[in-house]
Amino acid sequence: METSLCNGRNGADRTIPVVVVESHQHVLEHIHYVLRHRARIHSRQLRRSQAIITKQQGQDDINCRSMKPTQETEHANILPPPISLVHFDSHPDLACPSADVPAAACFQPRKEWQQPTTTTTDCTTSTTKQDHESRNLYEYLDLDRSGIAQWILPLVLSGDLDTVRWVRSSWANQIRDGTYEYRVGAWLSSPAEGEYEVVDIDTIERSERPQSFVDLPREAPVKVDFCHSYYFEDESVVPTEELLLAKQMKLIVSQLDGIHDETKPARLDEVGGETDWVLDICLDYFVCDNPFLKELEEMDEQVAAALLAAAEQAIFSQSKYQQEYKRFQTLMARLLKTCLGMEAFCADLLVADLIGFFESKAVGFDVIDDLLAAVGRSSADPLKLTQSAVGALPSMTLPKDGYASVEDALAGADMQIKSMITHLEAGLIGYKQQPLMVTLARSSDDGFLRMELVEKLQKKVLDAVHSVYCNCNVQHLRPSRVGRDNVNVVASNCTFNLLFDYGEFEGSELLLS
Repeated sequence: METSLCNGRNGADRTIPVVVVESHQHVLEHIHYVLRHRARIHSRQLRRSQAIITKQQGQDDINCRSMKPTQETEHANILPPPISLVHFDSHPDLACPSADVPAAACFQPRKEWQQPTTTTTDCTTSTTKQDHESRNLYEYLDLDRSGIAQWILPLVLSGDLDTVRWVRSSWANQIRDGTYEYRVGAWLSSPAEGEYEVVDIDTIERSERPQSFVDLPREAPVKVDFCHSYYFEDESVVPTEELLLAKQMKLIVSQLDGIHDETKPARLDEVGGETDWVLDICLDYFVCDNPFLKELEEMDEQVAAALLAAAEQAIFSQSKYQQEYKRFQTLMARLLKTCLGMEAFCADLLVADLIGFFESKAVGFDVIDDLLAAVGRSSADPLKLTQSAVGALPSMTLPKDGYASVEDALAGADMQIKSMITHLEAGLIGYKQQPLMVTLARSSDDGFLRMELVEKLQKKVLDAVHSVYCNCNVQHLRPSRVGRDNVNVVASNCTFNLLFDYGEFEGSELLLS
């Protein structure tokens, strides 16, 4: 559902598209639409500028020397420069798309891609399955449990985005505060030894390497060269030299109170204008649950606390993080299944292996002993407890706020919203005062925000951001259905071009002129 609005605060000369979605990955399609619109405007401006220059110089006076710079720069300037993203969230949302998502889909998000053939093997048989259903990038993200965390990097790989400022919540610590630069690219795995000749990608002639996304094989996924636990846990890290069509990305991480005037982004693009940016806000920035941990807590609080302590205290070496993390997950899952009677295995051997992942053997014994004691005392159904604990294990350490009540949560959210608005009004967030667009994710259906808070927080945040960029005095921006086209003109002098794309309005699209 779209609310068409125009003109705005302080003489703003254009509207700001504002999109509200339920699941965060749904903002990607709307960002792509705004970027296409931006590219068309940029192209028109270039053509007009070229026409004016040609007219001023006179066609007969243009010689080879004067034409050469124009020809060399024409291709580079045909598209506008990359945008930046200011991302308010309890989660980075910087994960690589899953391995079955083609990297080429980041360049062609609406193209349908055939699912790869999968083979599953048990003790006696091997089964090959061909999924004949095709999917585009948006459908891949929708169908993936982790799709809500995978929507940003496709923008980086496609060259549309090169800087992300993650404004994290105080309880979010997946990536420490600081500035990081790394590359995002496509990647081809080496064939298994014995199948055919293994060729080092460095030995391939440059002319044979993919020079464009159209040259990428369907099986090439997205990878990064950032050696960090955030990417190690998903097995997303590869050497820089193995990345294809790699794009450089800058990541700036801080809490809101860590943003001061001296840290304000101030990059200028080639033509001297300030960089376009998107203001992205997830409501779980203000109040956040861990739905995977919450389900286990509702089943048995003591088991959840003991398993969380084990996950938080486990240590993995930097050089072998991926292998050690995967082994820890496997051993812990097997220990839980064994102790709950779901598997027949020697618990002592599992414990002996697991204690090696902690600061000392003594610490390891204490942590595992507490877990086993909690499991032994549990009155929950063993099968359900096993399924819940094993399912939650990879996501145990996701952020969670410390609010004891709904009242405390709302009071804390009010303080954060006021701080966010203060920073926006002071121009300490973003590049231009006016963002290219604003996106807002509710994140209640996936359990990261308490259902009873979502409507209140959405209203507070929308009204607050609206007060920064518009003075039309319209209050309480909310979805409504008016007329055949679902268009409700709230005020003729409002800056916001507001779209609600969730619930009964799911599938609504922006209209930009």
